Amino acid sequence: MMIKAKKTLNAAVGVGSLALEKARQVPQQITQLPSTLRSRDITIAPIKIDTKRIRRFQQQLDMRDLPKTARTLGQSGVDTAKGFVDDAVQMRKRASKRAEKLYNDLSKRGEKVVKRVRGSAATKRATTRTKTAKSQVKAATTSVQKAASAGVEAVADAADKVSAEQVS
Repeated sequence: MMIKAKKTLNAAVGVGSLALEKARQVPQQITQLPSTLRSRDITIAPIKIDTKRIRRFQQQLDMRDLPKTARTLGQSGVDTAKGFVDDAVQMRKRASKRAEKLYNDLSKRGEKVVKRVRGSAATKRATTRTKTAKSQVKAATTSVQKAASAGVEAVADAADKVSAEQVS
């Protein structure tokens, strides 16, 4: 369970690292965009409708053959639908494999970033300073507790002294 959580955190770090890398590329891409657009020859081909083929089909269509044609078209529709289902299953499998690969790649990327950050001088200094601050806070806490205890004892002694003087 811990390994899976660590891998997920590394993947999240990897996503952040990749996003930062891509964000750094944006200014350069923006400056290159006008020349990129000019260099691409974008053409849209006109759609051709084969009217002769449509007329031939209309002439071949006989009303007496309509039930047979409907059955044939129905069966071909079922076959086509089965083909679509099979294609969808295959696409899901491929997408799942791609997602798993991407997840693993991002996790490896994040692991590299974490190792690099852990080994950096700044992280080591911060860790040392945190330990020092922790021990200083602990020492201050102990001093405050001792002072508070001494204060309580002093108040108790003073109260005993005052009450003893009033009795005598």
